[in-house]
Amino acid sequence: MDRSGMDVADAPGFVDSVVKCVQAFVNCYHNNDTSCPINAGFCKPNFDSIHCWEETPPNSTISKPCVGTHDGVPYSGGFATRFCDEFGNWSVASYEHCRPAFLDEHTGSSISDDHVKILYLLCWIGYSLSTIVGIVALGIFLVYKSLWCLRNFVHSNLILCFTIHNIIWMLTSVLFNEIELSKANNFLACIVPSFLFQFFTVAGLFWMFVEGLIIFFNVIYAFNSRQFTYKECILIGWVLPLFIISVHVLWDHQEILNYRCQGSQQQPVFDWCVLIPCILVLFANFAFLMAIISVVVTQLRVTVREDIRRYQ
Repeated sequence: MDRSGMDVADAPGFVDSVVKCVQAFVNCYHNNDTSCPINAGFCKPNFDSIHCWEETPPNSTISKPCVGTHDGVPYSGGFATRFCDEFGNWSVASYEHCRPAFLDEHTGSSISDDHVKILYLLCWIGYSLSTIVGIVALGIFLVYKSLWCLRNFVHSNLILCFTIHNIIWMLTSVLFNEIELSKANNFLACIVPSFLFQFFTVAGLFWMFVEGLIIFFNVIYAFNSRQFTYKECILIGWVLPLFIISVHVLWDHQEILNYRCQGSQQQPVFDWCVLIPCILVLFANFAFLMAIISVVVTQLRVTVREDIRRYQ
């Protein structure tokens, strides 16, 4: 859809260009018809699974309105572009300027740009406040050495994860939304923040798991002399997330580049390599919480009964 809400399929020349492209594709490629009228040196008509790109002169860039819906994602405007080089070869189409429409889940209508700006501002306020509080908390732990123990070591690492996570979000937001740096042309500036953002998100969840695990053992096994070491906490909190994210990137790096940097809406299938451990960690923490509540409630009942007997 364009900015006025009109479906791009109704835009002038859109249907004609699709028909022309499909006919050229069938005649020139499927049937190998060498007599098909394509100018020498021009980029041939091509379908990239999203748009039909008609024959184009060399050293030129063409643009097309973003499709109304692709991979179940509706678009509210913007244009896709593709460059034909001097040798008559197509480059990879750029869809980074296609703007997904934000839909209201209840009404199905598009949310206005003003609402999007308000949501964006609220995100900035939330991330900024969280970052400031996180830095202050880390400063307290670092300045007052008397507070340093295993439990506060875990607290510090958890706060550090989410503080860096917030800073990366704000830096990425400035680069790609305020400065409007092109993701497609700056793979390093795109993939490094994406990698770090995912890593610190997963690491934060694993440090939450370490917190829950320590509390669980302290409550359930109060008389057990088993104590966790700093190395064990670092292994769970930092090393495991690094391993998970590294496997994810190495296994599915091309799809990640397309999804994070080229504007593709097709999420990498191997994202489950990251999602499954995170879900398991959240379920484990929930199980710890239920077990701790059960122990506390049981202990309270015993205490209340003893008090009743004493007063009787």
